[in-house]
Amino acid sequence: MIYAFFGTRQQRAANISEMTRRLRARSVDVIVFDEDIPLRYRTIDSIHLTREGHAMIAAALLPRVLALIDRQRGAHISKLEASAKPTPSIQQAR
Repeated sequence: MIYAFFGTRQQRAANISEMTRRLRARSVDVIVFDEDIPLRYRTIDSIHLTREGHAMIAAALLPRVLALIDRQRGAHISKLEASAKPTPSIQQAR
């Protein structure tokens, strides 16, 4: 079992690295958010986030998600364009 949120910073970093490696091996794009979250964004248990904490993380992740979507869209368009290029026929080669 992988515990990503408890333990030392080094253990957490190793766990996140392993999860990322496994997902990428399955061709899954990964966005890691492992930033320090100020206590004001946490509830009394110091684990769960307040509404403002969720909003802060969403605002931080949105540009990363949009950039990933743009990269995927660009790669998809490049593949479509490459497959749409006409191949020379035998008559054109003469």
